Amino acid sequence: TVEHSLQLDIVYPSEPSRLLAFLRLSGVGIIIAALPHILLLILLTLGMLILMPVGLVSIIATKRWPTLLFDFMYRYLRYCSRVSAYTLGLVDKYPSFIF
Repeated sequence: TVEHSLQLDIVYPSEPSRLLAFLRLSGVGIIIAALPHILLLILLTLGMLILMPVGLVSIIATKRWPTLLFDFMYRYLRYCSRVSAYTLGLVDKYPSFIF
């Protein structure tokens, strides 16, 4: 057998949310529901655009990625994937604001 270091557990909801299904079908409804997260993502993306060149210069100067910038990027990408999964209908659970 082949063993992989990545494992995936999927827990199906007992009953899918009909309200979320309607919001996703309307298109505008799910954007309104996720609007606070979308606005926060816009601000975080602007921060990423500012910090990326700083990190690249740091790599050239010290040959290491700064831990603080790596942690910010890691958390940004996790948060972005949670919001995207909710907006695209992959999960029914509303994403938390924990960054």
